[in-house]
Amino acid sequence: MDQVRPLRARVVVVSSMPGKSSIKICCPGADTVMLTEAALKEKPCTALDMGTGSGYSAIELARRGFKVHACDICPHAVGSAKENALQESLSILFFMSDLWEHAGTYDMVIFNPPLSRANASLKGIFRRFPLSERLGPLHYHVSGGFRREIVKRFISGAKKHLQPGGRLLIVTMTPELHCTWALAREHGFELTIVASKGQYSIARLACN
Repeated sequence: MDQVRPLRARVVVVSSMPGKSSIKICCPGADTVMLTEAALKEKPCTALDMGTGSGYSAIELARRGFKVHACDICPHAVGSAKENALQESLSILFFMSDLWEHAGTYDMVIFNPPLSRANASLKGIFRRFPLSERLGPLHYHVSGGFRREIVKRFISGAKKHLQPGGRLLIVTMTPELHCTWALAREHGFELTIVASKGQYSIARLACN
C-alpha cells in the first residue's frame, strides 16, 4: 500500500468580527494522520469521514478505492475539502451536517472530534510548541466538556447509520478514554484500541 502522503490543504481563516479569527481549517495533525492510517487498514467499503475539515482523510480513503462521503458542520470546511478533492480529481460527496443530521448508512464511519466550539483551536496553538504532546491533556481539560458531549452524541446515534457489520473509528484522548469505553458498552459496541501514540488513541467500535 502506498504511504499516506501529506496534503497541501488550503488554510481558511474566517472572521465573524473585525479583527477576530473564529474559524480555521488547517492541514491535518498527527491525530488525523493516525486515524487515516487506521482506516486504511480496513477493507475498501462505503465510508463517511465525519468532521472532514480539510478533507485529508476522505481524500486518502478515496485514493485507495473506498466509496467516500464526507461531512462537516462548517460550510467553509466543506468548501475547502471540495477544492482539495478537485485538485486530486477524486469523486467524493461532501455535505454539511451536524453529526448524523444528514448522514446515510455506511460500512465505516471515522471521526476526529472537535476540541471546542470554535473548531479552531487550542489544538493548532499547542502544536506550534515543542511541548505540545505534554500539554495536550491541559488543553483537553480547558474545553473537554464540549468534546465529551460531541462523542456521546456521535456514539449514541451511530448504530442506525451503520450497515450490518459496520464499525466506527474515533480519535480519543487519554483523559476521555474511560468515557469512550463506557459509551461503547452502553450502546452495544465492542471497543478495541487499534493505534496509540502520545496522548492520542484510535478506538475501533464494532457492532456486537
